[in-house]
Amino acid sequence: MQIQELIKKHDVRMEAEPIPSNPNMNDMMAGSGHYLCTITGANGKVQIPYSVGPGIIENWILLSKFSHHKAATREREAGDKSMAAKQKYDTAMEWGRNKYRPEIEDVLNCLASDAASVRNARHFEEWASELGYDEDSRKAEDIYRICEKQAADLEDAIGHQCFEALLWDCERL
Repeated sequence: MQIQELIKKHDVRMEAEPIPSNPNMNDMMAGSGHYLCTITGANGKVQIPYSVGPGIIENWILLSKFSHHKAATREREAGDKSMAAKQKYDTAMEWGRNKYRPEIEDVLNCLASDAASVRNARHFEEWASELGYDEDSRKAEDIYRICEKQAADLEDAIGHQCFEALLWDCERL
């Protein structure tokens, strides 16, 4: 099943608003975009922070209809390192982070991948080993716990049947 089919079948919706940072990820590359995604399903809502790297924002600007922001991005790609070009680029990227919104398919795909990783593991150590984390890392254990909580919260919001279909029956993007 395609993820778009699941979204339509189960009437899953999402709104996303920019936030200054992602409380679950303090090591994102400078220029990343951070969003608070409110996912609404059959049983309620869940709010989950979601981040994208600056490349996603830059590509979105290049595909947009806003020529002055495209020009600033292209000048940087062409190697213009002047202060004026940097300021125009920084302004374009800030504008992009505020205007861009993640797609529901991308957010659900990411959440499904995280949820499946914790559901497939019998315990933290197995999860860490499977994903290449240090089994003694507190940071890795924090990530594991965040994934567990987000999975449970998403399942509560969209319902068990929809959640299971998302994890096990949908093609990954």
